[in-house]
This record gives sequence, structure tokens and C-alpha cells, in this order.
Amino acid sequence: MSDDRNESAEPIGSAYPVLTGIVGTNADLFPSILKMYVVEGAIVADVTYGRGVFWRNVDQGKYQLKATDLQMGVDFRALPYEAASIDALILDPPYMHGGATVKDSINQCYKNQTPAMKASCAYTLAGYLKQQGC
Repeated sequence: MSDDRNESAEPIGSAYPVLTGIVGTNADLFPSILKMYVVEGAIVADVTYGRGVFWRNVDQGKYQLKATDLQMGVDFRALPYEAASIDALILDPPYMHGGATVKDSINQCYKNQTPAMKASCAYTLAGYLKQQGC
């Protein structure tokens, strides 16, 4: 199979996928994610900050962090920031399975399933995201 992409062309944004595998906790992995997607000096709103677990291993001098959370009285659906004042937004939605607030069709995706069920979950999640305008 030939690769039709022009090797001399500069990629635009994330035009070429980055294939990688890293093992660790959220705190271990988050600095690498920031390094790949967020420039130093960026204003970053973590709207599900909670206890700041993601940020434990991050040199916070590299970013202007706006730590907000529902527990702080800030609902991410109505952020207290001016339009276009944030360079990056961090959202860590609840991913616990078995939770009463998780839609059943999505809840099933978090459990170990057969390949057919996993494919069905991917389709369900894609449909949900499309319905939400994502």
C-alpha cells in the first residue's frame, strides 16, 4: 500500500496523527498532553479542576491556569471568562461506570465488552456527539 502524502509538505496542525503509548496516572500523563497541544504561556481554563490531580506534575509557571470547578460554584456551562480570553480548555467529564447520572448506552461502553459491543458503543458515542453538535 503506498503512502500518498507529500513527505516534504509541512503538516498543518495535527494533519498527521501522533501514534504513541504512555502508561501512567492522569498526573503522569497530563504534562505530555499539554506539551503536545498547548503552548507555554497559554491561558488554560481547567473547568473541572476538582482537587487539581491533573496538574500535580505540571510546571505551573509555564501556563496561566484558571482553575474552576462546580465545587467552587462555577458551572462550566456558564464560565466567568470573557469571550476569546482562553487559549485552551480542559474538561474531564465524569467517566465512572455504573453511575446513576450516566446514560445507559454510554455506561455500557465503559465495561469490558465483546468486539461487536465495542463497535456499537463507538457508534453510539459518535451519534451522541453529533447530536450535541460536536
